[in-house]
Order: sequence, then structure tokens, then C-alpha cells
Amino acid sequence: MKKWILILSIIASYNTYAAVHCPEGTTLDVDCWQCGDDCTAYLSDDNINNGKTLNIKGSGTMTNWVCDEGIWPSWYAKSDEITSAVIEGKSENSTGITSIGAWTFMNMTNLKSVDIPDSVTTIEGSAFKGTASLETIEIPSSVTDIGTETFYTSGIKSIVIPDSVTTIGVNAFRHAENLTSIVISDSLLDADGNILEYAQRDGVYTGISPDAFKYGALNTIYCPTDKKCGNSFTGLSGTPRIISYSIDENGQIKAGGKTYASLDDLASGNHIVKRIYTIDEANEVAGKVNSVKIRYR
Repeated sequence: MKKWILILSIIASYNTYAAVHCPEGTTLDVDCWQCGDDCTAYLSDDNINNGKTLNIKGSGTMTNWVCDEGIWPSWYAKSDEITSAVIEGKSENSTGITSIGAWTFMNMTNLKSVDIPDSVTTIEGSAFKGTASLETIEIPSSVTDIGTETFYTSGIKSIVIPDSVTTIGVNAFRHAENLTSIVISDSLLDADGNILEYAQRDGVYTGISPDAFKYGALNTIYCPTDKKCGNSFTGLSGTPRIISYSIDENGQIKAGGKTYASLDDLASGNHIVKRIYTIDEANEVAGKVNSVKIRYR
């Protein structure tokens, strides 16, 4: 009898907690779910992508689901409907969500955008596994760890690894067959300027796993100026080319003889174009008669 009382008490406390945080118009365990000790997820309309937005609100860490043991995210049955996700960040009275739980977006094949706030420090393993429609994502400079198989078989095409990241786990981007370029920062380089070997340091794994990009299409690594970015990545179809980049006093990125407005633009190849105006156009725009170069995007 005591055992049943305990189980009922846990269920009652779960339902009471989640009901408090479910916004008006949503129903517990239908389109609103608990996702951590202080975390509630609910659906709303995504009018841009003609689907649903998964809103994740609260503070602290999210639940780490274990899909390979049959423990799926509570919203998994709605995965095909979800086209975007928004995660709550810091506020005056809250630390915001600090980790994206394992398997959170597992097999959301229609997911196209995710807003990750700068309260997040860890992206757990398999968090974005199977997100085939997710082509771009911005990792905030608060994130330190990208877990095992985090973007396995995702649709990511390019990515900037911020200077805060010290660990990219085993198979993190395995079979991410659209991923062709990454931007590396100093935090993942050793004293000789090469990719930091994946190993335990002070009891914690840091560096980039040699299997991180296995069976993908990675062909370009953008590396800080004067660094080698030598690597021992395995399972690639060829050897990635290394292109140095620098950041000028205006915050613009210089790489390969081209100029980029941001590191994200560098990763995606969206460089600033210099247009040569005709004499008439130059007179109108700048009041000059010689060829004038004006940058635009």
C-alpha cells in the first residue's frame, strides 16, 4: 500500500507542476509537457513554416531522454508537426534553460529552425539526431560541450564553432552529409595550432573526436590566422582544405581574398561583393568620375 501511495504522490506532483506552467489553450500531455525539474514544453502555431513551434521554457537542465531504451521525449508523437523550436533564455528572475537534453529533437525531420539562447552551456548527445531539414544553426558563445552524435544525420550545411566550445564528442556530425564547412576557434586548438586531440584532461574529455565528422562531406576548415588546424579526422572522402581567416578592426572577416560580414557568412560562403559602378552611377552615388567600389550585401 505504501508503494502505491508513493507512486500516486509522484504522479500527482508531476501533474500539478506541469499544469501550472501550461499556457492557456494547451492541454497537459496533449500539447504541453514537463521536460525537467523546472522545464515545460508546449506547442504553438508556426505560421512561417506552416507547422508547429516547440516552446521550451523554464530554467536549469532539460531531461535526458534515452530513446535507445524506449524512453522518448514526451512530444515525440507530434514530431512530424514541429517545424521550429524556441528555447527560453535568461531573464531577471530566471537562469533560463542551461542544457538541451539528449534526444530532445530526435527525428524531427521537418524541423527547420531552432533558437538557442546564451543561457545554454551544453548540448547533450543525439539532441539533433535525424533533423534532416535543419540546414543552419547558431551555437551561442555560452556553449562549452557538443555531445556524442549531437548532429548525427542532420541536414546542417555549415557551422561556426564558437570560442567557448572545448569539446566535440564522438560522431557528433557523423553522416551529416550536407556539412561541407566549419569555422574553428582557438579553444579547440593545441599549443602548436593543430586540432586539439580528443582526450581526458583533469577527468573531462576535451578536444574534437577524430570520428566527429565521419562519413560526411566536410571539405573546408576555416582556421584562425597563423594556426595550422592540422587534424586526424577519420572517415572523410578526402582531406579538408585549411583556409586561414582574420578579423579586422571593423569586425569584418578576411579569408581567401574575400571579405565576410560575420563568421556565419564565412561558414556559408556568403561573402561581401564589391560592385564596380559605371561613371554615371558613380556620379549619382558618390559624385566621382572614376570607377568607384561600393560594398553591398
